[in-house]
Amino acid sequence: MTSGNISETHVGLYVQSLQSTFAPEVMVDLVCYLRLYLELSIQAKGILLMRQAGFEAPVDPEVKEKFEELRQLEKNIGATGKLALLPFLHTSTRDLWQLHMLEVRT
Repeated sequence: MTSGNISETHVGLYVQSLQSTFAPEVMVDLVCYLRLYLELSIQAKGILLMRQAGFEAPVDPEVKEKFEELRQLEKNIGATGKLALLPFLHTSTRDLWQLHMLEVRT
């Protein structure tokens, strides 16, 4: 997503299709929300894998700020924006638990 090739993917095409529905400033927040949510999800899974391998992952001092930013972006995009991103958000109970585990570590 950060490499700049997202427009060539199914996700990128879907996000581009949302441009006719949302204002430009909301589109920026939608992309930021998706990027940050995925980043935190990957970080949480990485911590769990490290623990499973017997390593203790260091606490990332930026995680708290990232969750605060995520909450602000969620307010900015609103319920409709979050619903639009739902196909790309991992929202199973297990996935949400992993994010919660990451947040409470800070």
